[in-house]
Amino acid sequence: MSLKLILTSLSFLVLFSSHHKNTYCVHETYISITSINLKGDKTVEISMELNTSDFIYVFEKETKQEITPLSKNNTEYFNDSLVLSFINNHFKIKNNKKDLTLKILGNEILNDGSFMIYIISNMKQRPKSFVVENNIFMDIFHRQKNMINITGLINHSTTLTKYETSYQFL
Repeated sequence: MSLKLILTSLSFLVLFSSHHKNTYCVHETYISITSINLKGDKTVEISMELNTSDFIYVFEKETKQEITPLSKNNTEYFNDSLVLSFINNHFKIKNNKKDLTLKILGNEILNDGSFMIYIISNMKQRPKSFVVENNIFMDIFHRQKNMINITGLINHSTTLTKYETSYQFL
């Protein structure tokens, strides 16, 4: 096969794949960062940073439902109830062996391709046992790593993988 034919074929493939609806961006690093602040007033503040194209791809693959960004005041975001439903399927916090109820405060798509999700919860009592389960994207991207950083009443960090999707901090 001639070099010209190979280059033409590759060009077509790249052009087609960049405009094909079900194509997602392939990249080397698959990582999410979750920051959890355990406050003295028993409030739990959570922020999650995900890759936007990975979120869209995995959401649509799992739910068989299309998700498209919305826009308000020059900020792009997704429907909060769809995002929270997805998060509840993949992320749980247990304080003293009881699941905490997560409430979404909002989300936004940043210009760098990041997708930020802001969540709040409340603890009934100070933690004696605190477990975080996070398997976001791990069923699809087997090299996915989910970093968890906890501050406030506990100061600790860990990274979860498909081999260990939960961690007990206390």
